[in-house]
Amino acid sequence: MVSIIDLYESTTPELMNKLRHALKQMDSDGVHKVCHSIKNSLGPFGAEPAIETMRRLIEVVDKDENFEKARLIAQDLEQDLDGLLEELKVYKENLNPKS
Repeated sequence: MVSIIDLYESTTPELMNKLRHALKQMDSDGVHKVCHSIKNSLGPFGAEPAIETMRRLIEVVDKDENFEKARLIAQDLEQDLDGLLEELKVYKENLNPKS
């Protein structure tokens, strides 16, 4: 499990950078691709709040083509992911307590 957490910790910042770039470029295909990658990385953790936020983001991009609103939702997603990262750090620390 620690290796999965390490992989998540190392890839999430780059995925968020790619998402911000896709939103800035108003690239709906890029948004979908990055959201799919993020969703796959969340699978082992059952991070339903972040997954729901991604659903909202994709819906706004697909139905409304409102990239400004999507950027605001992406900020919510980043908060969700930051919270998950903190929880995972605590989990890892509890697996390997310092003596």
